[in-house]
Amino acid sequence: MSGHVLVVDDEPGIRDVLVQVLTEEGYGATCARNGREALAAILADPPLLILLDFQMPVMDGGELLDALEIAHSIVPVVLLSATGNIQAATVRYHAAGYLAKPFDLDELLAMISSHLSAGTQHMLLAPAVPAALAETAHHTDLLPAA
Repeated sequence: MSGHVLVVDDEPGIRDVLVQVLTEEGYGATCARNGREALAAILADPPLLILLDFQMPVMDGGELLDALEIAHSIVPVVLLSATGNIQAATVRYHAAGYLAKPFDLDELLAMISSHLSAGTQHMLLAPAVPAALAETAHHTDLLPAA
């Protein structure tokens, strides 16, 4: 699905609400339960934007960003977290933004709209992501078994 937002969160309720809201707002949306699933999804079909929970089991947001090597993001990433110092993580990983949980849906939609409308270059570069990531995934053995 080209031109979509990838929602990565281990909490099913948050994933479901975000996918529903994004769909109602006219965005394509896909989801992943953890960083490992997200990595596979990004390799299969790079999103235009990633909404990434920072605290997750299996592979957390920081581990995913390290694996993707997108600290200088080709695809904008908005970090979501209920705990910790998400501001510091946003700076460290050069994320496009952050929202603390619980967050306001209108604020999230405004952030998404802003990044997608300002990020035409991201849309043009996103299809190049799988080639660059395939090598990273191969060497770090982060992809789930097929």
